[in-house]
Amino acid sequence: ALLMEEKPDSYTSEMDFHPASNQLKNMMYGNATWELPWLDIKLLGGYQYQQNGSAIDFDGGSKPIAAFSSSQQHYKARSAEIQFSSNENSWLSDSLNWVAGGYYFHSNAGFDPAYLHAAPNALQTVTSIVGLELPIGLSDLLNEAPLSNLPGGVMGVSLAFTGFLGTDSYSGFFQGT
Repeated sequence: ALLMEEKPDSYTSEMDFHPASNQLKNMMYGNATWELPWLDIKLLGGYQYQQNGSAIDFDGGSKPIAAFSSSQQHYKARSAEIQFSSNENSWLSDSLNWVAGGYYFHSNAGFDPAYLHAAPNALQTVTSIVGLELPIGLSDLLNEAPLSNLPGGVMGVSLAFTGFLGTDSYSGFFQGT
């Protein structure tokens, strides 16, 4: 039997839109415990604030077809928990271990603003992708024409939006063995 080895085609990818870096601005966490004669009390809390920018090249190629960007992406979260638990001096401690408490979580995240970019220089991009050459003169006319106010013109279409999502969560718990 003749074995043939297939080699994958090599290719080069070049994105036209480069991602931004993420930076964590502030993060805190803490806890405190009190050991009392009848039970233990523990308080836990956290706070996180993040502000960054992001960019995504949706088409993944060197032609500017579709992209997402946001210079202001926010995330803020707070959490708090209180625990009451049995210890060796608690009532029935020789046969019962228990923990009870409550938990709170609040977060707010979103974009202010974000943009979807589509088809800048759309006609030139499409013609270069399909390998179509425009007649001499028409190409020059398109490069000099005031297309910036038309959909798909020099600037393409950019849709701006703002969106935030907030979460509030409360819970209580008890466990015993």
